Amino acid sequence: MQVDLVSDEKQFWELEKPWKELQSLGAVKDITTTWEWMSTWWEVFKDGRELAILVAKDGDKVVGIAPFIRRKIRYFHLIPYRRIEFIASGEDKKDKIYSEYLDFIIEDGREEEVLESVFQQLCRSGNIIWDELVLPRMKVESPVVPILYGLAEKFNLDIMESNRATFLYADLPDSFDGYLGQLGRSTRHKIRQGTRRLDKLGDVVFKVAETEEEVEVAKDMLIRLHQSRWSQKGKPGVFSSERFRQFHDKMISIAHRENWLKLVSLLLNGKPVACVYNLLFRDKIYSYQAGMEVSEISNVRYGRQAHVRAIADAISEGAKEYDFLSGVFDYKERLAKGQREIITLRISKPTLKEPVYRTMCRLKVRSKALRDRFLRSR
Repeated sequence: MQVDLVSDEKQFWELEKPWKELQSLGAVKDITTTWEWMSTWWEVFKDGRELAILVAKDGDKVVGIAPFIRRKIRYFHLIPYRRIEFIASGEDKKDKIYSEYLDFIIEDGREEEVLESVFQQLCRSGNIIWDELVLPRMKVESPVVPILYGLAEKFNLDIMESNRATFLYADLPDSFDGYLGQLGRSTRHKIRQGTRRLDKLGDVVFKVAETEEEVEVAKDMLIRLHQSRWSQKGKPGVFSSERFRQFHDKMISIAHRENWLKLVSLLLNGKPVACVYNLLFRDKIYSYQAGMEVSEISNVRYGRQAHVRAIADAISEGAKEYDFLSGVFDYKERLAKGQREIITLRISKPTLKEPVYRTMCRLKVRSKALRDRFLRSR
């Protein structure tokens, strides 16, 4: 198997066709590893980064893509590292896109041979100079995770797991009543009671943006409601980042063109009270972001009502899953019963600076523990 390095822009844009061919074959499992998502991210965030994509070929056929970029970082402002990481990761905290479920793009059934060829290229050629490979926000259930552990051992590399987190999702049956039947009795009561109370307040409209004009109106509504809610809490809100907004301006336009966009609004007496930014890829809804007003009426939660109605709409269109993605909130725990875990894997070469890095990490953890203990004792 041949593995080629793609390191310049011209080569990158020429990857669109084989990437989409793998996408059509099911090698792309989630919207965040589509050509559309990753190429858009690269357009917005490429400053200070270099392409280091590894493309595995069987003859002339592309059978796998390792969507890598590389950059230089400093740990603790002292230790220089040459890092390789997935495209769509590593943004500054204020700009963070949170591209969940990142992964390699490999034809089903060929994971082991493709990844071994990729690691041979990483470890035995002089084409790519690196100290660490950081693979963030991967599904624990991804078939490549156990393969990566085996390859790390084979190539004498260190591998560490970090940032394990649990995401909540709802399996969607064939009917909305079937979905409600999955929920707890208390939750079903609150949903039905909230719906009745909301309907008594006046004219309630649930709307999915369809035309370009409706998308622009709903997008502005989403940003206004989201920013207003977070500013009331004394926090900036994600749309305060210029790069975050630039990425989603582009992505919303692309998603609308591809029929992936489910930008939904809840209006009460003509006034927008909630907006949910969902994306549909294959048969799965990714509930990416939301904005809502705070209701002063007991058991009327505009955001929860918008999600419930979005779930009903998704079921009517044949979707099989509604993924609430990252963040732990009460409404997610009530509306979703499925759980999946994500992890970050860090694979590193046994360089002289690696023990220094690990010692500094241990000192940081101990320092935080001592600080927390001191604060609790005050």
